[in-house]
Amino acid sequence: SSRINAECPLQPGGGAIVQEGGYNYGSHSNMKLVGYYSTRVYKTQGAALKACGAAAGCKGVTKEGDAKFRLNSGTTRKPNTASTAYIKSSELVITNDYYWTKVSGYNFKKHIAKSTYKSLGAAKTACTSKSSQCVGISQSKAGKFYLASNTDMKNVAGGSVHVLGSTYEKEWFFVYADNMWRAKSPYTLSGASKVVKTTQKAASDAVMESKGKYKGYTRLTNEKYQLNTGSDKTVSVGKVAIERLGPYRSHGDYMWSTHKNYELAGYADTTKYKTLAAAMSACISSSACKGVTQEGSGNFRINKGYTPQSSSGKTAYLKGSPFTLTDGVFWSEVEDATLTGSLNKKKYTSLTSAKAACKASTKCKGITQHSSKLFQLYTADKPSYSSSRKVYLKGGVSVSTYTYDLTYGGYSWGVQGPAALQGRADKKQYKTTESAMKACISNSKCNGVTKLPSNAYVINTGSSTVPTNGAVAY
Repeated sequence: SSRINAECPLQPGGGAIVQEGGYNYGSHSNMKLVGYYSTRVYKTQGAALKACGAAAGCKGVTKEGDAKFRLNSGTTRKPNTASTAYIKSSELVITNDYYWTKVSGYNFKKHIAKSTYKSLGAAKTACTSKSSQCVGISQSKAGKFYLASNTDMKNVAGGSVHVLGSTYEKEWFFVYADNMWRAKSPYTLSGASKVVKTTQKAASDAVMESKGKYKGYTRLTNEKYQLNTGSDKTVSVGKVAIERLGPYRSHGDYMWSTHKNYELAGYADTTKYKTLAAAMSACISSSACKGVTQEGSGNFRINKGYTPQSSSGKTAYLKGSPFTLTDGVFWSEVEDATLTGSLNKKKYTSLTSAKAACKASTKCKGITQHSSKLFQLYTADKPSYSSSRKVYLKGGVSVSTYTYDLTYGGYSWGVQGPAALQGRADKKQYKTTESAMKACISNSKCNGVTKLPSNAYVINTGSSTVPTNGAVAY
């Protein structure tokens, strides 16, 4: 994913570059590293590479077998057909939704004219805005920064280069209004409308109310959410594409969206599972699996495909992210991430206390876990990269609905709660159910009535409901 060529000193040789824990690692098949950094054995490559990145004395990682990774103190390689060596190389940073790799002792040879900056941050912003021309930044010994137009380098004592790589992509899922939603950064959805909402809740409600007109919305900033009629995605730095996937269900602490008459492409294994539960459990255990397709009665397959494709008679179940339901609120977990815009300076020593405080605040969008006993509340809902932290995003409330019918004024009214209708047919509030229903009957724009949590009634133009605690829809 880097823009540099094979001769660049960033690449330590061997196989593919692996990016993890704030560093690049060069992979070397059929090799092992000499000298152990510690006695601990890690079960996954990601956990081992993160630990190595956090340890100054760690020079690399060796995969010695299935679920067996060891940290190493040296970079000397020895042949071993059962092993793979990962040598820690250049430092990796993510800024402005792009990967950046820093290498000391070099400068780029060619620079863009009139492109001198006093800070690295300003230079990175300028470089990403000219990503078709800029390949990186030279940092002089004197602390000045220059945009580079070519990847050729030269040795410069005291200098360094910051190489612009590919965009850093992050995906997460959340539950709102009993539906699963997928957020992907840095992207926008197609079919931009002129409708812009100031809160994520308002945007989500508008999508639910639109009866399929809007597929989702794009987060432009923390207070601007633009509704979209399409679901195609285009890379756009700083933005987040959020699409409604469909009704959610839970299994194995994961959220899943249901897509009738759809299937997922590519099998993740050769097994045909007899039950949905067995297939979902197998999918959770497989890093390659993105979901499950029911191909027939008692025939479930786990899939590598990411996007549901139309297929009559089949049902696709797309795997989301791990989640928990705490005190009636859904929380989505995002690894290797942090949030910005702290709500206040208060810090919490437990996740339970942080969740309770975040639930009580309308401004709180989520929680960052900085360490095992340090949690903080944040107002921004866009996770950014952090190799040693974890984010808990606040989703919607869990809703157990009830329905029944009643008759008034010669009309049959379906009653649902806790739920609310959208769109106001007038600006009034009514004191009783009867007075609101009477007003609705006489108003040609009215399709129903909502009893608000305050016990006042309003008449509505919308006909579909959004789960709302304390409200009742007629």
